[in-house]
Amino acid sequence: MMGGTFFISAAQSIFSNKLVTHLKVNVPEIDPNIVIGLGATQFRDSLPAAAIPGILLSYIQSLHPLFILATTLAGAATLVSLIAKWERITLRL
Repeated sequence: MMGGTFFISAAQSIFSNKLVTHLKVNVPEIDPNIVIGLGATQFRDSLPAAAIPGILLSYIQSLHPLFILATTLAGAATLVSLIAKWERITLRL
């Protein structure tokens, strides 16, 4: 159960770091901290229209490693479930 908690924080960290990296490359004229501070739903209203495609591209590029992480963890969970010993669970009321 605790694994999910660790992996969510790892995914958030990966996403944030990749977003900053991609924003510096795709939209160098805008500070990445401003985009992160505004969030994914409000940057369209606050930033210049010319920067929006670069910001969207940065968000998309930042999601790719998260899909790889999720796929890898799903595969690992499947393997662990196949290795685990099967036991009958009885309920005592």
